[in-house]
Amino acid sequence: MIKRQRRNSMRVIISASGKELDSEVDGRFGRCPYYLVVDIDAKQIKKVEVVKNKGEAQGHGAGFAAAQQVGDMKPDYIITGNIGPNASNALQQLGITVYSASGKIRDVIQQLLDGKLVRTDHTVPGHSGANTSADDKQKSNEAKGLKKLAISTDDEEVAVHFGRCKQFTIVEIHDGKVAKKEVIDNPGHTPGQLPKFLSDIGVNYLIAGSAGPLAQDYLKEYDIKMILGVEGKVDKVIKEFIEDSLELGDSIAKPGEGKGSGIDREE
Repeated sequence: MIKRQRRNSMRVIISASGKELDSEVDGRFGRCPYYLVVDIDAKQIKKVEVVKNKGEAQGHGAGFAAAQQVGDMKPDYIITGNIGPNASNALQQLGITVYSASGKIRDVIQQLLDGKLVRTDHTVPGHSGANTSADDKQKSNEAKGLKKLAISTDDEEVAVHFGRCKQFTIVEIHDGKVAKKEVIDNPGHTPGQLPKFLSDIGVNYLIAGSAGPLAQDYLKEYDIKMILGVEGKVDKVIKEFIEDSLELGDSIAKPGEGKGSGIDREE
């Protein structure tokens, strides 16, 4: 165990089973009922805020949703019982250190201040505890031999950017034939929103020109297979998907290039 020097001022977020400092650390990072946001200065607790976990009842993607929620609160450290690899990776990308602990929150905070907690990467496998209707829908589609495909679309072309496309072309393919096809508007592209939306409607394949690393992590969390580096007319791409003849390139866009395109484009 390595003791670490702590800063005088810090913000700590703890997955909590209740609303008090004497509550227990909840063992579930993504599905705990509350987060206690504790501001500390000169090793003294100055402020405690109780925040409801928005993703408590969420199935797949709960860890990512939690990572986004707590990340927006700008903590220096997170203390939780258990955390999966995908949520852990998302927090690492945000530069947030995670510690695993158990016991009363008040005691665990003191252990942090004393340098007695040990940093953790992850303590449980991905999808721990998840059992959702969206997951069942995907499995049912696969069992029926149905492939439900979402294509990031800008008018009639495959969009360069997954998150900022104007529309999604949703295609159901059964026995090598298009059973259903519809075009829907992009409902928005805040982190984690689109992968959850696509999963909820049973999509198990995504085609796009590119997707950022965090978006790819979310898509993996929802078991959506990605086919990136694709360009051209949507109908042609559907035909090539069915024929297993899609020509793939590298992810077309570089990070940040999507701003101002697709649904962000000024009319």
